[in-house]
Amino acid sequence: MIDALAPALAALPKGLGAAAKAARAGADATARMKLARAGRSSYVASKHLAGVTDPAKALDILDVGTGSGILALAARALGAGRALGLDYDPDAIKSADENLPLNPYLDHVSFSVFDLTQQTLPTADVVTANLTGALLCRTAPLLVDAVAAGGTLILSGILDVERDAVVEAFRILPLASEAHEDEWVALTFNRTSSHEV
Repeated sequence: MIDALAPALAALPKGLGAAAKAARAGADATARMKLARAGRSSYVASKHLAGVTDPAKALDILDVGTGSGILALAARALGAGRALGLDYDPDAIKSADENLPLNPYLDHVSFSVFDLTQQTLPTADVVTANLTGALLCRTAPLLVDAVAAGGTLILSGILDVERDAVVEAFRILPLASEAHEDEWVALTFNRTSSHEV
């Protein structure tokens, strides 16, 4: 399964950190599934990022559930002004930090341990959230609040069977587009200046 992800991940910045190293070294099935979920769903989300990042605008990107930091790094590579990756798992942030020196041309990227359920998210022009469908549904109001007026919300980590529940949880925002890759779905919502949360 890891080999099947190689072409998709080749287009993203370097480094998958500890999860990839463990999976490639023959780690247990749980580690391989985490990498597969993060890798494939990050790839699908990166397609959406390419459509909303504009180097001329230098948008701020917030990557919730950053894991190895691939989406935050990809956002900066695609022209974001700054990217902040947040994750509740200190090991994920350690992995993301390890990926920074592998991409020395990408400045203005930082990572931090953050508990989505205990802290208020900062506001950003583009918010990505690569989380499970269930967690996306539970945290929908928090994620919507983090999107600046006129901004974009990109959700990934969603299985086909979770798609309808996630769309319903984020119904306050219009669904702008969606992409499917195997059993994975990424959804993009736009927040106009008139949306009140």
